[in-house]
Amino acid sequence: MQTRTITIPAAEADEIQGWLDTDKQVPDSGRDEVLRTYTAIFDDGVESDIKVCNGDTGPYIDAVMFEDGNEIGFLEVRDTLLGVYDFRDDQECYRVIVEKGA
Repeated sequence: MQTRTITIPAAEADEIQGWLDTDKQVPDSGRDEVLRTYTAIFDDGVESDIKVCNGDTGPYIDAVMFEDGNEIGFLEVRDTLLGVYDFRDDQECYRVIVEKGA
């Protein structure tokens, strides 16, 4: 298993979780607009994007895996930013840990 850690500044992580805890769109942003993207790049070139998106019933997390620019996997939508995201393809397991920094 390959593992990468993304550390998000505490104030930014708290702001984003505040968005995720509501049932309303973030003002001045369109529906399904990507508000933030955090990318983990693995040794074999696979990338995982953890995206904060603006939805009809509030923001959500969209976690997607790419290889050579093509989507090769995704996880169920979730409403918490911090934590562990586990992806799999036919040959490898990929883990992204999103943590709050200082």
